[in-house]
Amino acid sequence: MDNGQGLAVEYFCGGWNCRHRWVAFSGEVVGDVALHESWRSKYAKASKQDRAVMDGERELAGRLAEFGKVELNTQRGEREGGDVDMYFEGRPTQVKQTESRRVGVLRDLVRKGSKQADVVVIAYNGHPMEEEEIDGIRRWKKGYPNKTIYLYNNIINELKEF
Repeated sequence: MDNGQGLAVEYFCGGWNCRHRWVAFSGEVVGDVALHESWRSKYAKASKQDRAVMDGERELAGRLAEFGKVELNTQRGEREGGDVDMYFEGRPTQVKQTESRRVGVLRDLVRKGSKQADVVVIAYNGHPMEEEEIDGIRRWKKGYPNKTIYLYNNIINELKEF
């Protein structure tokens, strides 16, 4: 941990005028992903199909950890009252993954996330009409200025924020 002030974080937390707080965490950090005990418990009880979905989310979380802090925590999501797949940079995040290359697929996935968390991550494997897809997302986002949209390209390991 680094508070950016050259001070030992374990003693000084965030330093002068810090607005951060320390919160107890029940779980473990695997790789760079924080796995809360509630997520692990849900996984243990999940059906084979649900486990496959959770495995995909965990794998994506590991790749996104290169770009920011990632936490898998179902208890926090339930408490905050939403369909939350993970926390990215401390914010409730909805994940949409696709292998489809049809025209409009990325924009459609963003639209599906409009009634969910304020952060939506779309993971995809590249798209032949990517610039048109991105233009459609930008137009859609004008109607939802509080939403943060990320496109994560699995193939080239690139994260774009809108």
